[in-house]
Amino acid sequence: AVPCSRTPLRVADGARFVALDASRRNSLSTGDPAAMSRLCAVREDGAVYCWAGAGVPVAVPELRDVRAVSVGVRHACGVTRRDTVRCWGANAFGQLGDPSIGATEVPVPVAALPPASPARSVTAGGTHSCSVTVEGRAVCWGNPRAAEFGAIVGSD
Repeated sequence: AVPCSRTPLRVADGARFVALDASRRNSLSTGDPAAMSRLCAVREDGAVYCWAGAGVPVAVPELRDVRAVSVGVRHACGVTRRDTVRCWGANAFGQLGDPSIGATEVPVPVAALPPASPARSVTAGGTHSCSVTVEGRAVCWGNPRAAEFGAIVGSD
């Protein structure tokens, strides 16, 4: 495991990263290594790596050309360079953006985002996720009781 330290430590020596996010709560746990991480990072080439309990970075399968990542409690989401959002991990509340599927280690497109609304950013919460579109609209999906700002209202 990566030890905690009061002084900065190098993580994944030799790799160059452009973005990262860490869960602010307990570790993610859906059974797969990528979803059990508390830290995910985007490399220069757009690949996403997450750190599992062993402290070893694991590549997120089938996820490329990512520019930003957000780690929730039991799921994570990434924004691609084509402004689409893909999420993976637990999905008990529809926080992956597609309530028709169960937990998955393979990132899935967010069905809750209108196709004509490219994403500027994404934030993975406890049991919900939100995105800001390039038009400046907030779109949220997942557990409506979990949204800190009030009821999740979709794209309105």
